[in-house]
Amino acid sequence: MRRVLGPLRGAGLVDSRSGVNGGSVLAVDAARVTLQQVWLLLQGDEPVLGLHGPDPACVTGRTVQRTLIALDRTVADAVATALGRFTVRDVLEGAVEAKTLTPGAATETGLP
Repeated sequence: MRRVLGPLRGAGLVDSRSGVNGGSVLAVDAARVTLQQVWLLLQGDEPVLGLHGPDPACVTGRTVQRTLIALDRTVADAVATALGRFTVRDVLEGAVEAKTLTPGAATETGLP
């Protein structure tokens, strides 16, 4: 929980209080916080695809690694962009289903 709440608290999105009656609450209007903001705070520059470094002696591995890193950034950017369409309020109100991709949108992005 600290790993999640810490960055959110640092960004001013969450207020926390310790003690028996403590807890964490949203510090800003839920309609003003996009899921993209939350994603970027929590994900940072960490790889999305679970990449790990290649064997330094492997020429092929180093080449493939550069390609995978570029692909990882592309995926991370796509996730962040998609999450930018939703707010915390959308999640709380169950409105995310109403804003799903329109038919054909996956085809436009090259996905099956």
